[in-house]
Amino acid sequence: MKNYYEILNVNKDANQEEIKSGYKKMLRKYPPEKEQEKYKEIREAYDTLKDEKSRKNYDAYFHHENKNFRR
Repeated sequence: MKNYYEILNVNKDANQEEIKSGYKKMLRKYPPEKEQEKYKEIREAYDTLKDEKSRKNYDAYFHHENKNFRR
């Protein structure tokens, strides 16, 4: 599973302002008109993390998956 926090280059405890800032920085680094696949990944990460409910679901699932992976 992709780590959306790494994609946006933000900490797991980032607030909404930091998430939005990370999103904008990644768009400048990977402009959609030149990096379409990377843009899709960045957009998916942002759409998930900007919504509190989606973010909580993602965090719970990601934590569960990583916990099982380490075994």
